[in-house]
Amino acid sequence: MLVLELEFLSGRFYGSDPTDRSRVEWPPHPSRLFSALVATHHGGGVVPAERLALEWLETQEAPKIAASAATVRTTPRVYVPTNDPTQNREDVIPEARTKKDRFFPSATPINPCVHYIWALEPKSEIRSSLESLARKVVCVGHSSSLVRLSIKGDSPEPNWIPDPKGTHQFRTPVHGQLVALEEAFAQHRGIRPRALPTGFTSYRNASNQSVSQPWCGAWDDQWFGLRISPRANLRSTLALTEAFRGALMALGPQPLPEWISGHEQEGAPTRQPHISIIPLADVGHRHSRGLIMGLAALLPRNLGFSERGLLSQIVASIPKLAVAGSEFQVELLGENPDRWTLDVRTWSGPSVEWASVTPVVFDRYPKDPSGDEAKEVICKSCRDVGLPDPVAVAVQGQSPWIGSPSAGLFPARQRLGKPSRWHSHVILRFDQPISGPLVIGAGRHQGYGLMKPWRPS
Repeated sequence: MLVLELEFLSGRFYGSDPTDRSRVEWPPHPSRLFSALVATHHGGGVVPAERLALEWLETQEAPKIAASAATVRTTPRVYVPTNDPTQNREDVIPEARTKKDRFFPSATPINPCVHYIWALEPKSEIRSSLESLARKVVCVGHSSSLVRLSIKGDSPEPNWIPDPKGTHQFRTPVHGQLVALEEAFAQHRGIRPRALPTGFTSYRNASNQSVSQPWCGAWDDQWFGLRISPRANLRSTLALTEAFRGALMALGPQPLPEWISGHEQEGAPTRQPHISIIPLADVGHRHSRGLIMGLAALLPRNLGFSERGLLSQIVASIPKLAVAGSEFQVELLGENPDRWTLDVRTWSGPSVEWASVTPVVFDRYPKDPSGDEAKEVICKSCRDVGLPDPVAVAVQGQSPWIGSPSAGLFPARQRLGKPSRWHSHVILRFDQPISGPLVIGAGRHQGYGLMKPWRPS
């Protein structure tokens, strides 16, 4: 048996389905993997032993595949300049070139490792050459799909099985494909339009699941937001969210409904889901400064049309926000904001990994702030908002997001007559995709515990 393990280092795969360029191909077809091996073979200097190994591989029967479920990212149509012209024409100037529509669909698997399992064990020299070649492969599919490829001794149970009665057509290597790829490259040189020389094999999905539906948390992915000016540092989260909530309560109907106030008519905390205010901060890229560009009111998923309409009217009527003697001008966010930071999709995922932008407030003080008790507090915080327990929890003082201050720089939430609670940044990994927005912890209604889909690079 030969097992090749393909790990997507960024947690995401980019590659178009050959039948629909706007859709992602998942799992990556065996021919795509074979093409990556061929490209690596020619890119690093032709080694005769590697060629023999590729010729052996193309003659094998189609491999079984073990691949987890994946969520598909919706991809918009984008337009890019065409390649350099082959003749001296006016469109040699980039600004004058025509533009073609392109799609960049992607899949985010629950498990970033995909295993390809061939039934026949190769001879030691073939196996050694394949192992050497695999170590040099850097991407599969689009060049942004960075990978680690290696030979393994075993694999998970395969869930994609070659079957003449299968309903899925996968591109698979056939005898002569290596030469066909070389001849095709001599024609297109990586520039002209081309089709991948390949064979096809019918597969069946033994798990009957290729793309999973994400688990939805407590908050709806439709929100009502405000752009604020001037921008404020993330450390001002509490002051700004309290000002936003105060404006909602002042302008809302009296007496206030529980889903706005968070309290019953007698003053006790409500047991019903209620709105949460979050900061929309610019974090996550190398120029990030951690500035709050806007605020959003998250809605519980059980709100009806009348409640949504009421909240929309209240948010639209807010003239400005007053914070500690300073005034912030506000502007209602439309459906298509001009910045990703202000777009609900930036904060919604779905994703299997999430990292905190503002620290999570613990509902009790753990003896060891980074130990098992602290991790259990975080798991309970997830259950409190209707999520499953994460399979991995990292509790740390510093957020992984560039621009987000460390947890100790955020003011503690004050509680009348009670000590302040511990708060910390966290990174979560679930065993299934989670759809946000995602806010957890005891400060979730005031903007603390705000998570963002995390895909480490």
